[in-house]
Amino acid sequence: MKKVGGVSAHCSFMNRVMFRNGVVGTVAACAKPEDFKSGEIDKLYIDIGAGSKEEAEKYVKVGDCAMFQGEYRELIGRNVMAKAFDDRSACYVQIEALKAMGIPYHDVYFVFTVQEEVGLFGATTSSERIRPDLGIAVDITGSFDVPGDGEGNAVLGKGAAISISNACVICDEDMVEQITECAKEHQIQYQFDVLANGGTDVGAINKSY
Repeated sequence: MKKVGGVSAHCSFMNRVMFRNGVVGTVAACAKPEDFKSGEIDKLYIDIGAGSKEEAEKYVKVGDCAMFQGEYRELIGRNVMAKAFDDRSACYVQIEALKAMGIPYHDVYFVFTVQEEVGLFGATTSSERIRPDLGIAVDITGSFDVPGDGEGNAVLGKGAAISISNACVICDEDMVEQITECAKEHQIQYQFDVLANGGTDVGAINKSY
């Protein structure tokens, strides 16, 4: 089994997946979860119920991709869950911003990129073509108030997370200050976010010239 993007072995274990042709399977492991690390995706395999390798190859070929199955569900409070909320929520934010925005004085580009998870490829080509003076990446962050995940400071329900830095970039101080002042002016609850690992499309934007 090979991952595409930031997929955790621990979070994937025992999840249901579906291939493009409709074949459904579950993510199983060759070892106990406590015996492999989160990044060791090669310790996992997908069980589609076939009785042999020959039978499995009738339904799934080498290189076929499977996606996680996760229906939209409402949780306690104002929280919800579903698969692939990450950048889809960012797309929603941009679309709503476009609806609310009037005619800007400066040129403004809203870019919906691809392949952020596998190398920031969409943001790289977009930023190299647009050559922006300023760039803002709209993305999600982790909620570091859950057991075993205390290496961050953002918390679910405490407002929008304004990024200070991550593994890809140290954010511009002036822009961070302006975004913070905007949140204060419009009475938007906010918090600051510093990530030791991970990054966003801003890593590619930051390297454009």
